[in-house]
Amino acid sequence: MQRIFATFLSLLLLAAGCATAGKPDWPGRVGNYTYDHAVKELGPPDKTETLSDGVRVADWFVTRHGGMTVSLGLASFGSNTAVGTGTTLGTVGGRPTLRLTFGGDGKLQSAQELGR
Repeated sequence: MQRIFATFLSLLLLAAGCATAGKPDWPGRVGNYTYDHAVKELGPPDKTETLSDGVRVADWFVTRHGGMTVSLGLASFGSNTAVGTGTTLGTVGGRPTLRLTFGGDGKLQSAQELGR
């Protein structure tokens, strides 16, 4: 039974350690973050438009996690024991979009999170 408890505790700690990094500081990136940086970090945009003045508006569809559920279970039948785990990531409505606007010089002018 101690081995089962140790396994249970290990899985719980592993699940707790699987947190995602914090959100980027978009206002802090204005003026020095470029379109090339964005493509390297986020991949190619899902939608992009270049305006007549050279300004480029690019949209990335981002995945929003509504939360994570971790389920752990213990079972015993006679001399047999088992440990079961499961995780569920949920999303909540809409299609969140990150819209970055870059000036003619390729540097970030503004960032908006739409559909949140």
